[in-house]
This record gives sequence, structure tokens and C-alpha cells, in this order.
Amino acid sequence: MLELKAMLEALDITLEDLITLCPNVKDSNINYKVKSVEINHAEKETPFVYKENNRMHKSSMHKRIFLQYLDNVKPKKDVEQKLKDLSFSISISYEKNHYKQMLNIVQILCDLGATYVLKATLANIFVVYPTYNEKGELNKCARLASVNEANQNGANIKVITFSEFLEMIGITESELDEMPLPSFDFLLEEDAIVKDKRSLKYLNKKEKQEGSEKEPEYESSGSTLGDIFGDFFDEFKK
Repeated sequence: MLELKAMLEALDITLEDLITLCPNVKDSNINYKVKSVEINHAEKETPFVYKENNRMHKSSMHKRIFLQYLDNVKPKKDVEQKLKDLSFSISISYEKNHYKQMLNIVQILCDLGATYVLKATLANIFVVYPTYNEKGELNKCARLASVNEANQNGANIKVITFSEFLEMIGITESELDEMPLPSFDFLLEEDAIVKDKRSLKYLNKKEKQEGSEKEPEYESSGSTLGDIFGDFFDEFKK
């Protein structure tokens, strides 16, 4: 409470302003059950849960899982690798708000012989996904700006629309949206690259508990102010 009070005083805003800026800062306590604690407990048991918000910000669990998926993804379908050796990157505006779709895009690209890269200037093909602000103005895309700068300096990165990209990988946007969350079973394989300690802890715990019906012990969330107020800090920076 003292930390919250100091934040409000430093930013010269009210608690109501904070909630308006970032509604996710609210929590609920009903019959001694705190919503955020219940959710966190569930995520500790199944850290690869798909959250309804479908967002993937820098410090989120979704982002950490996505990075592990990139490190470990393997082809699942025996199809023609018509995009062999090509690398793709997509506008951050799409990537950060389409967690489930991005996981499936990475898998589809892998099946077709291609890869997905986070750094747009390392891609052969960059996919533009324009978004607009409340005034109807086009939002700036840092990745597109870096691609344009690289091309001006001699790079040869092809820029295509999201519709053209979907046509390349053989799927419609509605079909992509309806695809289920892919499996993470490959992270249990011996050669899996698991950099996130929380995920590694979960995987080791799961292996030890196989064949046992023992309930897992509760673990504290270990949340930081950055985790809790991430949306607010992002908004404040803007």
C-alpha cells in the first residue's frame, strides 16, 4: 500500500486514474479467495495455459513460452517445403496481440521449411500488419522502420501484406484464428532447450509426479512490481 501511495503521488494521479489507465491492476477477494492468487496457482500447475487476452508482452509468461517454442519447434507434417530456407518476421503490432496465432504460424512455417525471426532485419520477408490509433492515424511500426532503413543500406528484405503472407502459407485468417493451441510436449524431450527456470521447474516436477496422484504443493507467485504493473508502466512510458 505504501508503494502504491508513493507511485500515485509521484505520478500525480488518483487511484481511479490508475484503474482507468490500466484496468488489470484491479483484483478481487471473495470469501478469502484472491482472484490473482487463484489464477497464479493454476498457472504454476499448467504454465503453458492459454490466457484469454491472447496478448504477448515483453515480460509476460506468454512471451517466455513463445521464445521457448521458437527454440524447440520441429516439423509435424510431411508436406512440401515450399518455403525452405526462408525467414519471416511480422509487425510487432500483430505479434504482441496474437499469442495463439503466432505459435501456430511458427509451426506452419517450420513445416514448410521456413523459420520465424524476432529481429526483422534478419528476415528474408517482412510481413506488414498496419494498426491505427483512436484518431484513425496509422501507428508507427519500429520493425518496418528498421527494415526500410536496412533496405536503403543495401539489404534485400521483401515487404508483403498480411494477406499475401497467409496466401503463401496456405491458410485464411479465420482458419488461423480457429486453430487450437499447439502442444508443448516436445519440451519434455531430452534435447529440448528450456531456458526459462519456471518452465524447467514445472517440467522436472511433472516428471517426478508421473504415476502419482499427490497434489502439488502451493508455491508463491514471486511476482514483481514490474509483473503486476507492466501494463501501467507501458502506458506511462507512452
